[in-house]
Amino acid sequence: MKDFDMSQPLVSVLMCVYSEPLEWIHQSVSSILNQSYSKFEFILVNDAPKRTDLKKTLDNYSTCDDRICLIENSKNFGLTRSLNTGLEKCRGKYIVRMDADDISGLTRVEEQVKFMEQNPEIGVCGTWAKLFGARNGIEKRALKDESLKFSMVLQSPFIHPSVIIRKAVLDTNRIRYNENYRFAQDYGLWSDLMKVTIFANLPLILLNYRLSNQQISNRNQEQKKIAYQIRQDVIRTLYGENIEKIIYGGEKINLKTIKMVKESLTRYDQRDAPLMNALYLSLQHYSFTVFLVYLRNLKYFNLEVAIKIIKRNFIHDSKNRRI
Repeated sequence: MKDFDMSQPLVSVLMCVYSEPLEWIHQSVSSILNQSYSKFEFILVNDAPKRTDLKKTLDNYSTCDDRICLIENSKNFGLTRSLNTGLEKCRGKYIVRMDADDISGLTRVEEQVKFMEQNPEIGVCGTWAKLFGARNGIEKRALKDESLKFSMVLQSPFIHPSVIIRKAVLDTNRIRYNENYRFAQDYGLWSDLMKVTIFANLPLILLNYRLSNQQISNRNQEQKKIAYQIRQDVIRTLYGENIEKIIYGGEKINLKTIKMVKESLTRYDQRDAPLMNALYLSLQHYSFTVFLVYLRNLKYFNLEVAIKIIKRNFIHDSKNRRI
């Protein structure tokens, strides 16, 4: 990197630790301590105070590197509250999120800080990621603000442990993780931040994102319920109360619902593709004919959604789907 003052600004890296294996924690912590950008404080929140091996490991790190600020919860409070506890200790201009089972690339913080310094209008910036563990591949997200916000109807706009957040945006708007959300707390944060700031992603693979079989299968009813509530707020923000009522006013999503939504859109273009894909994905009753109609009539159909529809309706039985 050139023409960039590495002495500024202070960055706060925020990580919460709970049940991760020590080997994973070592890899994650080391990837932060060895960053090319060195002016940061590392806020580590221990949410497993009874775990003696973890306490010893974190104490050792704290003793060896004075950039580490170690917070030990009195008991297990859960991720959402632990993140907010850590946020209150962050002094940096920027907050870099990190998870204890992932690995940051050597120049991750440097690249993101440079981007934020050059684009003061951006409030949140994520990156792409390399998947490893239970599944390999590259995880990408949209790059620009509008595409990211409209994509929220279908998925999170960011890979959570890849983001850097401008702390002033959080503080000025009094935004924190919603402690009513035990799951999907990042999705809730983005739904609040989308109303007050601009989003962006860097088309750079700056994070190795670990996937475990437990993560992939951990889709419980509470998580789905929380995501349902947040998505309703996202749709209201993007499309207004009229379309929100069409989608959420009835008992089930059906083809009539989809037709009414499409007819109510003031314009129908690629920005609306995530909404239409989500509606088709939420259909309670499917036939192969309906699937063919989806492929033929939906101008911007999503291949991943099409695969999910096939698996859920023609390979596996899935009940009680709802956008």
